[in-house]
Amino acid sequence: MASPVVHDGMVYARTRVRPLLAIKPGGRGDVLGTHVVWRALDGSDVPTPVTDGEYFDIVNDQSIVYVHDTQNGRLVYGRQRLQPGPDSASPVLANGRIYVTNEDGLTTIFATDPEFAELSRNPLDDYCR
Repeated sequence: MASPVVHDGMVYARTRVRPLLAIKPGGRGDVLGTHVVWRALDGSDVPTPVTDGEYFDIVNDQSIVYVHDTQNGRLVYGRQRLQPGPDSASPVLANGRIYVTNEDGLTTIFATDPEFAELSRNPLDDYCR
């Protein structure tokens, strides 16, 4: 299951019941009514999402990208297919680019922008998990 992501005073956690919650830390007991800032119905099962603080990027197990605004959870864009899945590896964020490698070893690189922009595809010619 995808790991929680902590950034800039927020915890982003994927759950099986409510796919993605953006939560302010610090509550006690059931914080669903008091500390949840936003919810998203999309999410990934295995790959852990990434964030640059402005955008929250989800690449699900079938190589479909969903990008949310971190402040309010608004879907910036979604249902953008990168490559044939499945994806088990978590994406990597570096210098405004996100690197996603599928199980066939194909790495797709795209920008962390409000519009999808694929920058490159690089085959590793081997199985990758």
